[in-house]
Amino acid sequence: MQHIIPILIGILIFGVIIFIHELGHFVAARKCGIFVEEFAIGMGPKIFSWQPGETLYSLRAFPIGGFCKMEGEDEENSSERSFGRKSVPQRMVTILAGSVLNLALALAIFAVGSLTGGIVTGVDVTTSIDSLTQGGPAQQAGLLAGDKITHINGIYITSSEDAIIAITTSYGEYVNIEILRDGVPRQFDVAVASNDQGARIIGIRFHMEVHRMLGAFQSPREGIERASFGQSVSAGANNMIFFIRNTFMLLGELLTGQISLDILRGPIGIVGEISHNFQETVTVTEEVPRGDVLVDLLWTNMMFAGMLSTAIGIFNLLPLPALDGGRFIFLAFEGIRGRPIKPEAEGTIHFAGLMLFMVLAVYIAYRDIIRLMM
Repeated sequence: MQHIIPILIGILIFGVIIFIHELGHFVAARKCGIFVEEFAIGMGPKIFSWQPGETLYSLRAFPIGGFCKMEGEDEENSSERSFGRKSVPQRMVTILAGSVLNLALALAIFAVGSLTGGIVTGVDVTTSIDSLTQGGPAQQAGLLAGDKITHINGIYITSSEDAIIAITTSYGEYVNIEILRDGVPRQFDVAVASNDQGARIIGIRFHMEVHRMLGAFQSPREGIERASFGQSVSAGANNMIFFIRNTFMLLGELLTGQISLDILRGPIGIVGEISHNFQETVTVTEEVPRGDVLVDLLWTNMMFAGMLSTAIGIFNLLPLPALDGGRFIFLAFEGIRGRPIKPEAEGTIHFAGLMLFMVLAVYIAYRDIIRLMM
């Protein structure tokens, strides 16, 4: 049962994020008067379909994507309700709506996290390690006081708060820490431990002034100030900005060859990480009440869903064929040029891009399976 639950959690998280993305396209298309032929969650063969009106709603076998099929999106169509007959701004709004809704979902998740889980303010921008826990994972891995952290799991780190977030929201038994020591870059794989509250730690401390505050909806605690609603939501927004910035950093380092494609995880790898984290979290001891464990499990997966929704929203905005950003570029070109590229030609370009992404997806799935078997 403990192996089935994390798989179901992973599928549910992907399903919700995909649903929100396609819902953005669907609502925008309907508002712009575009005929939506099918709204699908998943890819591959249909396992369930329902057509209460003009649109077919379907659930497909493989939970790795979804689509909102609009009339005339990839071919010429004379119907007044076809995608191609709408104005350029209307089509732009429809194309961008999926990513916008993903980012809105991420903001809502991070805001709820700050409202219910507390915030940290007044953190120093240093990324240099001040001290290490004696015998802790970081010390055992070889890190030293004075080391300047530059990346954690490929994420660019600019402050101690960045480092704390990257560690506490990481998955797996280890985190990869990149540092500068006397100006020389070095890397360490550091095992992750848990503190008494179940938070992920590696046993490092930064020299910083920290002001911890309760979230606006947290239960009162003696001696700890409660943040206002606005402060809590602002802290959630800052967390989302952190993940947006680091998503772009990661993409830039992938494109320039600074990091390998092996860092990427697909649905299989992510479900594997969720499974590992689940097994660790549900190991309830006498010192940790079951209720606290379940709250920690919920909190961890909420943060993961926020990160994933942010990444999917940003990824779909990249100006590449088959992605929403690629379609937006074609629309921008049409607006400047005054007439569209032939739909068949654009469709061929997007199809070629889709095939390349499918090859990449197969490679990532293969790497994920190898990692799970090791």
